[in-house]
Amino acid sequence: EDDSELEDDSELEDDSELEDDSELEDDSELEDGPELEDGPELEDDSELEDGPELEDGPELEDGPELEDDSELEDDSELEDGPDLEEAFQMDLPKNSPVPGSRKPKQVSQTAGTRTPTSTSEAISAQRSSKTQKPVCSAAELELQKKIQQILRTYEHISLCSEENRPIDVISYIVPYGCDAEIYFGAREGGRRINAIGALCWNVPMGDESAFTSSRERLMPRLGYGIQQYSGQLLAALAIARVPIDYRFPAGWAELNENSENVNALPSANEPASLENTEEPSESSEELRSGMPRGKKRFGIQNLVEFEQKNCRWSRDLSQTLIALSYYLPPDAEWESGDGETWTLERLVKNELDRPVETGSSAATNQLLGLLCAIRCRQMRTGDAPLEGQYARAEKFLESWRTYVLDLQNEIGIWHPEFFLKKGVTPNRPTEMLLSSGHILRWLVTVTPRQELNDPRIFKAVSTIHELLEFQLMYWNPTNASSTEIEGIMAALHALAIYEKRRF
Repeated sequence: EDDSELEDDSELEDDSELEDDSELEDDSELEDGPELEDGPELEDDSELEDGPELEDGPELEDGPELEDDSELEDDSELEDGPDLEEAFQMDLPKNSPVPGSRKPKQVSQTAGTRTPTSTSEAISAQRSSKTQKPVCSAAELELQKKIQQILRTYEHISLCSEENRPIDVISYIVPYGCDAEIYFGAREGGRRINAIGALCWNVPMGDESAFTSSRERLMPRLGYGIQQYSGQLLAALAIARVPIDYRFPAGWAELNENSENVNALPSANEPASLENTEEPSESSEELRSGMPRGKKRFGIQNLVEFEQKNCRWSRDLSQTLIALSYYLPPDAEWESGDGETWTLERLVKNELDRPVETGSSAATNQLLGLLCAIRCRQMRTGDAPLEGQYARAEKFLESWRTYVLDLQNEIGIWHPEFFLKKGVTPNRPTEMLLSSGHILRWLVTVTPRQELNDPRIFKAVSTIHELLEFQLMYWNPTNASSTEIEGIMAALHALAIYEKRRF
């Protein structure tokens, strides 16, 4: 059946805190990071202290070397990830063009018989009642129709490789996943190609490309117009549920839209598979027209290994946490480039111990990474209770959920400066959409399904929808800044998650 029809729509029914701190295996692990209390309620337009100034992003190391025509390493340690339909509440679109996509493994559906007292028990209880249709008001059903319409409208106004950069396409595939398409070349007269295929095949976008690639190495680039955070591309691919065995060529010769072999580019129906493609020799006409050089292929597994090597303590690894929680088993252990031993739980601890950068989207990325780590672990381990850093993260997220709702302003959304201020700035709609889109996306993901009828959440979703409609009057993705595109796509993703979970 279509992946969009998967039955695992389980959600949290109760995000209550752990009953007893004794459930943690080792209290000594909790000494590094103090537990946050609920955030204070701010007065309108009150100003908090400035958050820490962001430093320049770290320089990434070279990726792993591969021998010519060598196969990827043993897949035994890298399984298919858990179903992010549950973990991140995004369905894989119907007729997914990503080759090799498989139905994710299902987890045990054991229903609880009492009121859930933990996130794990809430998931079990959710599975027993997932077939029950939620009761929605007439206003909510009307809002659902509006959400579906606005999602379709923005999807059809595509980006193009001539004007937009890789970071824009990464933002674009988050709400639309494997169905996202961009124009190759200019929007006028350009051919539509699959967005994920274009990124992975390293198609030039604007003045940049996603990878520094050669016949021996594949390195995701980090910087302005490419990736804002380490692991951002791999996290977007995980959200789109691109499988671990998806493979693509190392790079391209120079491309132009007048090439006779432009049809070799990935299309919506054939996004980037070389499994049944005869690869050209270096002397062939196809190579000179833009086909990939040589027989070297890379894959998602190479990206996973690259991000593992680049784990460094105290860095922002929120996007890496999303990606590796999806692609790695819960007991995975690896060594980073500096010789340190890492596990998924250590990644969680790193994110908990880092200060929250409350004035930017880095804060919501941090919250979202922790949430995805918890959800992926629960679906891997079934009904096992959360322990150690995962239990600590659960308490941390619950305290932030209360704080976020306290910061909501009178029109239902949040200040452009994220968690630094509370108030309305009607002359800054683009900035409000950026901050509120990121915050709402996390809020509708962490909130238990049965609490999504909260009037405060309904008001936030309605206001975000109105802002998106307002932006449509001026929306031209080829002239929009990367910040504008990021804000719109985060807001669309929030609406898509809400529509999936609430209805």
